Amino acid sequence: MDDTQPSTVGRRRRLTAVLGIAGLVGAMAVSGTHPFTLPADLAVGTLIGAAWMLAAVRAADRPARSATAGAAPGGVGARLRGAAPWLGVAAVVVAWELFCYLSAPRGAHPTLSSMADAVDRWRAGKFVLCSVWLALGGSLTARRR
Repeated sequence: MDDTQPSTVGRRRRLTAVLGIAGLVGAMAVSGTHPFTLPADLAVGTLIGAAWMLAAVRAADRPARSATAGAAPGGVGARLRGAAPWLGVAAVVVAWELFCYLSAPRGAHPTLSSMADAVDRWRAGKFVLCSVWLALGGSLTARRR
């Protein structure tokens, strides 16, 4: 280990902390906007950029994989097997949304978006949902790099 590595790791940690705090501040800003307005679009767009930057910083902390060392045994088949649980979750969510959309009355079988609407009608709820969305997106993006 050379002398520059600890300072690089410390710098990345500080940058991660700054971006995380910026994400929380951004989530607070988003919570004060109304959907489908220019301020909401700008705030969400800024947050998406911050989440990408955070994911890039986290991914840089991982050791680089070479093309042969990072290859999974079995190639594409192994990747599909790894994605199978997520595809299953997506299929269940899509099936639930379709069931709820086609069912009547809607109030008896609320969709995920109507349940989210019940939470994010208050500013605190919108802040929490936006923060969770950012955290999930950042962690998923960082894992895939």
